[in-house]
Amino acid sequence: MLERKFNFGERGISLVGVIISVAIIAILAASLVHYLLPYRQEVALDEQAGEISNYLELARAKSIGMTDNKDWGVHLENLSDGDDYFEFYSTVSDYTQKEVKTTIYFSWGVELSSPVAGDSLTIQFTKGSGETADNSAVITAENGDSRTISVNSAGMVSVSKN
Repeated sequence: MLERKFNFGERGISLVGVIISVAIIAILAASLVHYLLPYRQEVALDEQAGEISNYLELARAKSIGMTDNKDWGVHLENLSDGDDYFEFYSTVSDYTQKEVKTTIYFSWGVELSSPVAGDSLTIQFTKGSGETADNSAVITAENGDSRTISVNSAGMVSVSKN
């Protein structure tokens, strides 16, 4: 009868080989995350700036069109705890008498840097004309990149990379 002898040192994968493989994969994954994180923050920053800009343009259009015979606007709130958000609203007079249509919290890694923490900014367009006061807000990503969202007195909205 044939006997098979197994020598565990010569066959299969050793524990040391597995540990080395896992370590190499972990190093590659960490490098990839380190490389992609700033890109993800850049994308989130651009998306957030675009979303605010879109709501400002919608508020202006609704004001010019006298939708519901009201002024329309966007209110940006920079909370001290970091849960920054903005509201899209309509009103018969000013922000204190607002009817909030939508509240949107900022994306992960993006926050308001102007207005400063604990402060807010209200951009309200006049019904019929779509005019407003000159205003700007700055949003910043954790990697330090930022975007300025500006509105001129004629109601034109622009976004610039800082």
